[in-house]
Amino acid sequence: MARFRDEELFLKELNELGMQLCGVDSLAEAYEEVRKCTNILRRASMVEINIDAEAALISHYTGCSPSMVKEAITRAFIDNSVPTPCSLDVIRDLLSGGFGVAIVSNVTHRAFITGFMKKFKYPRIPIISSDRTLRRKPHPYIFRRALRVLGCRPGEAVMVGDEENDMGAESLGLITVAVGGKARARLAIEDLCGLPAVLRSINA
Repeated sequence: MARFRDEELFLKELNELGMQLCGVDSLAEAYEEVRKCTNILRRASMVEINIDAEAALISHYTGCSPSMVKEAITRAFIDNSVPTPCSLDVIRDLLSGGFGVAIVSNVTHRAFITGFMKKFKYPRIPIISSDRTLRRKPHPYIFRRALRVLGCRPGEAVMVGDEENDMGAESLGLITVAVGGKARARLAIEDLCGLPAVLRSINA
């Protein structure tokens, strides 16, 4: 649904916000170092380390308050996220066609998603995010949570994603659709523009 426009622009804005909010000119460097460590823990455990924990660590190294660190990261993330092709139209079409749609995301802060959706006028849909569930894809818990929220059985659900961890849904019996060729799944599309045709073929 969303992608980073440019990692370097994100880090540049993070440093600029660090100066504006708390007079720190090395916020991006501290962010990258903390992320390296927390990502190691995430991969090993499939447990989320949310933005509050990361902000506390960054604050320790920079002197910028955790609340200001959190605000800077959130603003820079939303400012540098852009919609993927067709994502808004596809979500609207699915909802108008009576389908249940939810977002299942590994994310340290739910506001990254809600802020992005508000900015680009996406419809409100359920969000199952790892900062709330504390479990990250491909852990089965986060997919089961999505099924409960949508009120459907695994065989009635389709998981669409562009990362290998999204395809963990297949172990629960969900149909998986990989976007962009990075992940392997039962079905594949180049971008979300091709999703309606794939869904029609599944329902045929």
